[in-house]
Amino acid sequence: MFESVSVIICTYNRSALLADTLRTLTRSLLSYQKPVEVLVVDNASTDDTTAVAKSFMAGKTIHSITLLREERKGLSFARNTGLEHAKGEAICFLDDDVFVPEGWLEGLLAAFALREDVGCVAGQVRLHFPDVPRPAWLDGKYNGLYGECHRGDRSRILNPGDDFVGANFALTRKAASAVP
Repeated sequence: MFESVSVIICTYNRSALLADTLRTLTRSLLSYQKPVEVLVVDNASTDDTTAVAKSFMAGKTIHSITLLREERKGLSFARNTGLEHAKGEAICFLDDDVFVPEGWLEGLLAAFALREDVGCVAGQVRLHFPDVPRPAWLDGKYNGLYGECHRGDRSRILNPGDDFVGANFALTRKAASAVP
């Protein structure tokens, strides 16, 4: 459906998490056949974010990766910087602490085929506890407060007023251009 895709990851002082995200993204994109550019937007970090991003750039492990720097702090500034540089027909946003499974991009982009007028799609976001046990009090009722978004295993059209989290979503270039 899309001949080119941009993946934008905005980050601020979370280089270890960024490394994990880039590692899972790398594995996920191994079988993807069309061009993908990955834009890492360093939002004025003071940690080793630059070194982490450059280690993935040197490894040639994903289609292409570019490191951008945005000095104005804030996710909106960082995302707009990513959008200004993105060349893809589809533009995907990932948070710097998201682990993507195999087939992530194919699944996310397939949702655009639900209808001709779909301009934005949102992917699932599940909570992950790699180094500690899941807290006993986190029983599912409060997962959304911590960023989880799961509306089932099948693609569907959201109704007006339905929300999603911004940790894993994509826009067509046309939809992104329509937002002031």
